[in-house]
Amino acid sequence: MPAVIDAMTNYRAQLDAQGTEQAARLASSWLNVTRGLDAEFERLAQEMADRRAQGLPVSLWHIRRMERYQSLMRQTNAQLAAFGPEVVGDVTRQQALMVRWGLEHSQTLIITQANSIALQFDRLPVEAFVNMVGNTGAGTPLGTLLAPLPGEGAAQVTQALVRGVALGWHPSKTARAMRDGANIAYNRAILIARSEQLRIYRESSRQQYEASGVIAGYRRVAAKSIRTCIGCLFSDGQFYELSVPFEEHPDGRCQAVPMLRRTQAYGVETGEQWFRRQDAATQRAMMGPGRYTAWRAGRFDLADTVQRRDDPTWGASLVPKPLQELMAT
Repeated sequence: MPAVIDAMTNYRAQLDAQGTEQAARLASSWLNVTRGLDAEFERLAQEMADRRAQGLPVSLWHIRRMERYQSLMRQTNAQLAAFGPEVVGDVTRQQALMVRWGLEHSQTLIITQANSIALQFDRLPVEAFVNMVGNTGAGTPLGTLLAPLPGEGAAQVTQALVRGVALGWHPSKTARAMRDGANIAYNRAILIARSEQLRIYRESSRQQYEASGVIAGYRRVAAKSIRTCIGCLFSDGQFYELSVPFEEHPDGRCQAVPMLRRTQAYGVETGEQWFRRQDAATQRAMMGPGRYTAWRAGRFDLADTVQRRDDPTWGASLVPKPLQELMAT
């Protein structure tokens, strides 16, 4: 098992490096499509500050009727919408890479588990996964998932403007907040990109395990770090039948290790064991003060903190159970 975990760690580093490169590409595209918006944010913020200084009304109702505001909203929507096709094209290309990596990596992991390069098993062709590329977990085209982002970004720009005017911020501070609001669309697009590519990688791996004829199931392997979601961490080592798609939340960091038989030992430290070794400050930071205090008081076991959640877009995932639900059980 340790050899398989080491191989998966190397693969995860490869995936992370690919994600970093993609984020840099998309950041460059984002800057290109949003070029010129900063100056418009500054102008509108300054105009609103001047109106306020002159004692003129600056409510949302008045802002929405200003010609400069309406022009900015049209420009913001148009430029943010131009980012969507850039993301779809890049993600689709990367999903094709994830299919190939998913199949290649899973085949290597099968061989590593069996300790035999002569092991005979069915290998799936990359072409079998062409229809997976370009869709989300629920089969929705990526473009449809990205479509609401320009409107959401524009709404955040408006909220930042109204908040800055109401609080009497300097126009430069208001403009920065407006830019941050627009950037929410970028951050959301990156989340979608990473999540969908990892989903393709995991699903192609799972189907290779299923088709191999030598794998009985898989176990969840969570990253052991303070950044790891406790829903994932306390599910580390859980066994799944091959018919069960990998359950993961957006931008999750878990992986699936193949098992030659259901009774095969996990063989490495589980997420719960790792967590129990951490100092109190780390445990509190990961769980949150309320959940940590209740756990230390013996109100629930660590395994009780995990619940399964179904999402119409992202599918099933394992997440932390809300504290009020833990306390009610």
